[in-house]
Amino acid sequence: MLSSIRNKSKGWIAYLIIGLITIPFALFGIQSYIGGSSNSIIASVDGEEILLTTYYTKLNLEQRNLQQQYGSNYSAEIDTALRQMLIEGMIQEKLLDNYANSLELVTLDEEVRAFILANELFQVEGVFSEERYNQLLRLNSYTPLSYEESQAKLMKQEQLKRNLVHSAFLTSQQVEKIKALAGQQRYASFIVLSTEKYMDQVSVTQNQVIEYFDTNQSSFVELPKIKVNYIELSLDDIKEQEAADEETLR
Repeated sequence: MLSSIRNKSKGWIAYLIIGLITIPFALFGIQSYIGGSSNSIIASVDGEEILLTTYYTKLNLEQRNLQQQYGSNYSAEIDTALRQMLIEGMIQEKLLDNYANSLELVTLDEEVRAFILANELFQVEGVFSEERYNQLLRLNSYTPLSYEESQAKLMKQEQLKRNLVHSAFLTSQQVEKIKALAGQQRYASFIVLSTEKYMDQVSVTQNQVIEYFDTNQSSFVELPKIKVNYIELSLDDIKEQEAADEETLR
């Protein structure tokens, strides 16, 4: 089975294995992260421990990167999401690494060196700079050895992913089904019925009206209304009136 996966076949079996081993360990890792650990172990995958110190090292690095990216917009919500994603990512990384080792996948030192030399981050005017390389590693809490080991591990995991993707296949029946579903069409027709055309065909008795009203009284409730009578007095109109004498007042 291992050789068949390495030869890019039996893709669905590989996917099934990855799915089955991922679910329980991912849940275990998340629970350890939430509940904490007294022995500085944040998770255990296939009997291998993920140390709390390793987690915090990566967390501090990612926090700095996100703080530089978001600035003042970096919030507690982002930090909480980062912590959750980081522990899940470390568990997934450990699972992939263990599975790649079980398939005896390897990454040559020459491949790692070629990747580093071609990385534009370490180049000055298009040429690899060892000074810049060491400077960036120090800023990100790496030594040359630890960085090369991490890159070798990542490249091995990418090799595994490529093999899994390329080993996947579809049968001719599946291809035809996908084509049929993609080309499906639906036709619909409808008729508009006007109530006005059928009014003269319907007769309603007084008893039916009363019965309907009694059953649906809530539908005929109106909001309370108030009727107010008032007289408007204008100061301007009063000013224009002539002064009244004693006789007029009587």
